[in-house]
Amino acid sequence: MRKHIDSNDIIAFEAVSKIYGTGDVALESASFSIARGSFTCIVGPSGGGKSTALKIIAGLEEPSSGTVMKPDHVSMAFQSGALMPWLTAQGNAALPLEARGMEGDKAAREARKWLRMLGLRGLEGKLPRELSGGERQRVGIARALAVNPAVLLLDEPFAALDPKTTDELHKDIVGIWRETGKTVVMVSHSIEEAVALSTRVLLMKGHAVRKAFDIDLPHPHRAHALAFSREVAHIRKEFFK
Repeated sequence: MRKHIDSNDIIAFEAVSKIYGTGDVALESASFSIARGSFTCIVGPSGGGKSTALKIIAGLEEPSSGTVMKPDHVSMAFQSGALMPWLTAQGNAALPLEARGMEGDKAAREARKWLRMLGLRGLEGKLPRELSGGERQRVGIARALAVNPAVLLLDEPFAALDPKTTDELHKDIVGIWRETGKTVVMVSHSIEEAVALSTRVLLMKGHAVRKAFDIDLPHPHRAHALAFSREVAHIRKEFFK
């Protein structure tokens, strides 16, 4: 799938391949673009290239060939939260700010702001082991947002959480996206989740994006039950082709 790059695109892949030294193919001539300010979900079967594409956007992987356009300032929240066990919630959220040279008091204030936006007021001084799985994931997302990235990357951030916590975090992420206007790119195994959250869904199969679906529903998407179900069914049909 190819798309002409326009001025509103903040990310674009043109014929991007990623082949490891072992010969394993992760991406093969993948071409797609992501609009500034959009909430894009990438779905597809395991091994299709979703996480590799996200890592290339994050700068954690380099493509073997092709061209990538992306902003320098991106930040990623991982499925596990990836928190430092010896740091408090506030310390974890402030860590990348301090690494960039921000003064300790200012970094702490910025970290607290994002922790509270994610519903963690009063838990700033807790260690990761004292937090629930959902709370740890919120800290990881707060840490990613604290550096004010142009693009927030989410790698299956809700996969290990219970349905209630997942639903609460869905609302928080959509709320933050709408309030800040940031570009969000999320990998998900769930078509329902992708349709519920995003403005656009990219279907990745066979190491490339095969189809894009614009989700033209007002949030919350699930409130529009019939239209939501039609969107899910449409993508599911393409998924299993």
